[in-house]
Amino acid sequence: LVFWLDNIGEKLNDLAQLGFYVILPTACAYLINPSIINVFSKQSQKLFSSDAFISSLATFGAMFLSRPIEYILYTSFPHYIEWNFYLFDIQDVFAKSLPGYGFFLTIAIETLMLFSFSIFFYHKYLNYSQEGKTLKRNLLLIIVSLFYLFNMAFLQSAVFMIPHFLYRLFGLIIFLGLIKYFWKGNPLSHLFGILIYFQLDNILRFISFADPSIKFHGWALIVLMGIFFVATVGIGAYKSRLSTNTA
Repeated sequence: LVFWLDNIGEKLNDLAQLGFYVILPTACAYLINPSIINVFSKQSQKLFSSDAFISSLATFGAMFLSRPIEYILYTSFPHYIEWNFYLFDIQDVFAKSLPGYGFFLTIAIETLMLFSFSIFFYHKYLNYSQEGKTLKRNLLLIIVSLFYLFNMAFLQSAVFMIPHFLYRLFGLIIFLGLIKYFWKGNPLSHLFGILIYFQLDNILRFISFADPSIKFHGWALIVLMGIFFVATVGIGAYKSRLSTNTA
């Protein structure tokens, strides 16, 4: 009994931390766009799935477009080491109880945070533009751009961090372009866009460098992403196209 009480007591802190990471971004995204509460309903899938499918393809293209840039940086700067950080390091949360769960939580929580951020950024930028608040709109864009560019950009000397900054600049341009021209106000586009553009590369890197005994954790995440995408976007887009052709 004492053993189980000790374990439950240790997990309470983890549960509180996990609840904070889940509730905060969800509440922020809901306040700025209440329609996300029904984002997986049949009505939302009919409304958003076709555009989400196209925007996901565009995001895949943008992700693969960054490969040549990364290759140029590696060849031009031989000492360049790619700095790729998780926003939240929660690998230890339940990781001892469920192997691989820490990595899954890190991907899931970071995706949720970035999703709420992108939804918030798009709607606030759109509102400021419609209301003619040019100063607030530009300040919002500048703050987001500076954070994206300079976060973790001073870990080494300025010379060594030049390629990191250039890669971030290219990523920022692509990210803003995706939001403006493809994701727009579609919550499904933002969700899968974040998963593809920011997380798929992390999962593939995990598969490449992880111990062989845990590589399947990365493959399992990719399979789950594929099932999730087909169930929420693929089927809805197919039905929408089928109904359009029938009409």
